[in-house]
Amino acid sequence: MVRARDEQSEARFAVELSATVDEGDVARARRRAKVLVRLYGRAGAVVGGYAFTDGARRELADPAVLALTLPAT
Repeated sequence: MVRARDEQSEARFAVELSATVDEGDVARARRRAKVLVRLYGRAGAVVGGYAFTDGARRELADPAVLALTLPAT
């Protein structure tokens, strides 16, 4: 979980990181974000990885999940 805040508001993010993000990672981040919403009010889901499976890309059609592509090292 990551917490972000400024003087007026605060939000939490459920973050899933994986070398290759699959649909399970996306679903897990979404589920955990829903729990955070119930607990704290404002929350979002984030997944990040070097690559994304086709299943993950389909799941990411949902704009409620933010995807971050990590740079290869």
